[in-house]
Amino acid sequence: MGKRELLLVLGFAVVGTIVYQFTARPAAEGEPRFSLSTVIDHFRRGVRGNRATAETTTHADYPVSDETSELRVSFDKGSAETLTITGEDREDVSSELHVWSNGFDDAEAERYAHATVLKGTEAGGRLSFGLTFPREARQRANITLHVPRKMRISIARYSGKLAITGTRDVELLDSRGEATVRDITGRVAVSHRGGDLNIADVATIKLTVRGADVRIARVRGDLTVQAQAGELTASELEGAVDIESNNTEVTLDRLDATKSPIHVTATNGSVKINGARTDTRIDARNAEVTVSLARPTTLAVYADGGEQVEVTPAPGGFQFDAVTSGGGRISAPDKLGDSKIAVKVENAEQRASGVVNGGGPTITVRATHGEIVLRTPDSVRMPEAPEPPKPPAPPRPPKLSKLESR
Repeated sequence: MGKRELLLVLGFAVVGTIVYQFTARPAAEGEPRFSLSTVIDHFRRGVRGNRATAETTTHADYPVSDETSELRVSFDKGSAETLTITGEDREDVSSELHVWSNGFDDAEAERYAHATVLKGTEAGGRLSFGLTFPREARQRANITLHVPRKMRISIARYSGKLAITGTRDVELLDSRGEATVRDITGRVAVSHRGGDLNIADVATIKLTVRGADVRIARVRGDLTVQAQAGELTASELEGAVDIESNNTEVTLDRLDATKSPIHVTATNGSVKINGARTDTRIDARNAEVTVSLARPTTLAVYADGGEQVEVTPAPGGFQFDAVTSGGGRISAPDKLGDSKIAVKVENAEQRASGVVNGGGPTITVRATHGEIVLRTPDSVRMPEAPEPPKPPAPPRPPKLSKLESR
């Protein structure tokens, strides 16, 4: 394109702009109108960006009818950085919304911050909360809700920092990030991915997690977990335990109050149970297993894949029955108390069995390709060699009578 053609194009553009300004219909109230100043303003915004910021905090109260028993929160992904829900002795719901927003200037940033709204709607026995943001600029919100203790909490697709304490039941659907759930009188059902998850002082738990670091403590009822990729540590459990894990490091500890059976199914990863007191079964594939018993109880471990199985029995009597095949081996003390564990080798298979201290619950271990190690319980460990007796003190000379001393 030559200079003449370029000048003609620019001329047509200028003439077209002038004609549009004179012939365009008037803009409706509130509707932006095309103008040269508008173009320049948009250009300045694109160059300078939103440099100003503003913050605002608003409070609101929501009365709750007697029929309403559930509070539901559903936010868009990333819309709220923190969400804190606290159960209290109250009849209504109180909210605190803290919003940060940016803008082209201070007035615009403050206007956008005030345009962020937390809205509660009550219907069908449920109080639902949603969060709306203006499309312009960027906003961040921190939300605190004070609710009646009797309410059930349901949260869907939340990905910020979450804390729930002191309510009745809790349900988290597809939550992400850091979450804490404590002091719940009823059931806790969680589907969580990524981040840290801490649950303590609850009635029962049903948990599905992936890629999370999970800490559980003081569960009064049953614990059911499906875990994939991450860590799971649970302690002070009272009810039945049923865990299915994949690529997860599972640790159960401080089981003094456990009254029901424990069952763990593990693929890859590891299983470590410290101080089991109730019937325990572990099905492991390519997962290392370590179990110690706090008192004689039935234990069954079925392992496949070549990882080690280590068992420490409790003080007292028990029966031991172990078989490893596919080239695995069994290591056991020659003598436990007044009993002997015999290890027999037949081709690629090893067997060990024995009755210890008069017998009792059976410890059964089956392994393929892996090593089975039986440790000595503390109470029957060989005592340390006693210290040699101290040499007797030299005899004292006899006392002389007064006549002999003269």
